[in-house]
Amino acid sequence: MTKDEKIAIGVIAASAVGILLIKLFGIEEKEYVNVELVAGGNTIVFQGSTREIAPAFVGYEDKIQAVWYQDPDTGNFLGYSPSAPEWANDLKWLIQGATYEITAIVNCVWSYLR
Repeated sequence: MTKDEKIAIGVIAASAVGILLIKLFGIEEKEYVNVELVAGGNTIVFQGSTREIAPAFVGYEDKIQAVWYQDPDTGNFLGYSPSAPEWANDLKWLIQGATYEITAIVNCVWSYLR
């Protein structure tokens, strides 16, 4: 068996193990979206799947001041601040494809799962 054949067998075996782990344990590669935010206002379109907002901003309490969303049905603005208590936030969800205004305290990169 040649060196190239051994490498090919190793790649096939590694791929098979990877597929087996995914099927057995639900392990899969996770894809992140990285959004560069500048200090001040940033208009973004959320590219991830719809989810609760609070977990998406854990660790950003000193970087993000507020997230705003205008409800298209009512025209009302809903807000979320990572540093505010839960009861003070009326924006509870990030909606796939929706537009948000994020007020950043500093330049930073916000990363979230797609």
